[in-house]
Amino acid sequence: LVVFTGDQIMGDKSIQDSETALLKVLAPVIERNIPWALIWGNHDHEGSLSRWDISEFTTKLPYTMFSMSPKDTMDNSFGVGNYVIQAKDASNENIALTLYFLDSHSYSRSGKIYPGYDWIKEAQWEYMKEEYDRIHSEKIFLEPHLSMAFFHIPIPEYLNLESKKRPGEQNAVIGNFKEGVTAPKFNSGGIRALDYMGVQVTSCGHDHCNDYCVLDDSSSKDIWLCFGGGGGEGGYAGYG
Repeated sequence: LVVFTGDQIMGDKSIQDSETALLKVLAPVIERNIPWALIWGNHDHEGSLSRWDISEFTTKLPYTMFSMSPKDTMDNSFGVGNYVIQAKDASNENIALTLYFLDSHSYSRSGKIYPGYDWIKEAQWEYMKEEYDRIHSEKIFLEPHLSMAFFHIPIPEYLNLESKKRPGEQNAVIGNFKEGVTAPKFNSGGIRALDYMGVQVTSCGHDHCNDYCVLDDSSSKDIWLCFGGGGGEGGYAGYG
């Protein structure tokens, strides 16, 4: 499974044809018959297709595992592309792997109070917690059970390089911290939801030159918060 974590295309460079631009990105995995999933960044919908339209297009492509939840909205208030993927064991009964995908929107709609980028809404986190409870009530989670979450814009805890549980100490960091983290100014409680769902690792995009993971200890269970890095013809560089 390949996961794309947003800004698959620079929408404003694809004003005439977002479909073809997206297909060029996905071609390497589709041609190899590899299942794939994605979440949207803050640029994908700035071309010829709205966030809703490009999502509907994506649900029809070969090998896609992208889907839209019953609560997703055309006005983007809930976001588009909030879903869960599970992998079962050989018996096809028990859940070995759970992957959560959340739309982190694009730019803040409360710019005067919280300027900058938007955030995953509280209702989205609640929906994922409800999905976790539903799955957990119906299926047995294998131990060890791997749980991951994917979103484009990092949550504020990506900045937690200082330990919350061990004053004066640093949290473990692996990889390269190269550019400023443009997390939203508003904290919608995502780390508590991730903790509740037993998520061990998150992966995001957005800050293209970062590829570090920080072991955040601000919740009851430590969670690795990771950047996936970035690449491609439209990905900016710099920062050494």
